Amino acid sequence: MTLNCPSPLSNSALLTVQAPHRFCDHVDAVILTDRTLLMGAGTDCHIVTPVFPDRAVLVNRDGKWQGKIDSGGDFIKISPGIRVSLGSFAMTLEEA
Repeated sequence: MTLNCPSPLSNSALLTVQAPHRFCDHVDAVILTDRTLLMGAGTDCHIVTPVFPDRAVLVNRDGKWQGKIDSGGDFIKISPGIRVSLGSFAMTLEEA
């Protein structure tokens, strides 16, 4: 197993296993969240999305998720089961 903290701006980390071992089903990694996640093409992102040009910041405040594009703008609420768009990203938050 490998524990990686890709960004010095966040204490969130990724837990991965090395081949030939795998998590169950189609899980590539587990994100251990500490309030802030970065999503984008950079190696400093927790959720790597190489085909999207934007970088998004996801923040958990008081148990509720908010997100915005890194280049500016206001945070928008991200509620479970509701599809939202952040720049080139479109996503739906699902509760585990």
